Amino acid sequence: MSIFSKLFGRKREKPVTQQRNDSQIQFVDIRSKEEVALAQESAKGVGLPAGVDELVQLIKEAHCWGESNKYPGYSNYPQHERIRAIGQLIYSSGGHLAMQRAAYYVRKKNPLFGHSLESFWNGVGEWMA
Repeated sequence: MSIFSKLFGRKREKPVTQQRNDSQIQFVDIRSKEEVALAQESAKGVGLPAGVDELVQLIKEAHCWGESNKYPGYSNYPQHERIRAIGQLIYSSGGHLAMQRAAYYVRKKNPLFGHSLESFWNGVGEWMA
């Protein structure tokens, strides 16, 4: 039995290696098959919770506002309370999985938006940035 099996109780899955054609960037995706499938489905808009379109718009506005205001702490953004409220609604209706779906969708729209969302949602439900 491998140390991985002892620690995590399941067989280690083979990492997926991806390489972009336009550059020399290469990375190993260590997420489970289920997590990769969730990310792919969510990025396509499958199974998204209510409020995601508003969330994308708010994150976009927050990014622009932050850029023009020298990126103050997230709690100072005018969109802060509404973004967190949407996160709480998503968590209340679908739990952490629904929040993950929304986050993957936002991240697919723009990776910077995904990072911002994670920070805005820190402490909502089970979310930790």
